Amino acid sequence: MINASKKWFYYLIPGLFFAMMLAYVGRFGFLYSGADLQFHANRIFEYYNHLKDGNLIPVISTFSSNQIGSLVPTMYPSLPVYVGAILQFIFPPVA
Repeated sequence: MINASKKWFYYLIPGLFFAMMLAYVGRFGFLYSGADLQFHANRIFEYYNHLKDGNLIPVISTFSSNQIGSLVPTMYPSLPVYVGAILQFIFPPVA
């Protein structure tokens, strides 16, 4: 019986920790400011430029990150980014 209760603690403690972290992030909007916002705004700008040039499915970043060819478009989901990129055609970005 003791081993079974120990086993639950191995899962319960990290689960509670991550649940508190997610609640904190959700409550205070921590991920929507600073470097995270800049990173995702850069991704939207990148997709906007690719769409403008006719490349519908970019594999590497060629307009940002000093044009080094970063693999960010390949590693992150892009459906929400397409929405932001299409909106930039309607509402031009502020330079």
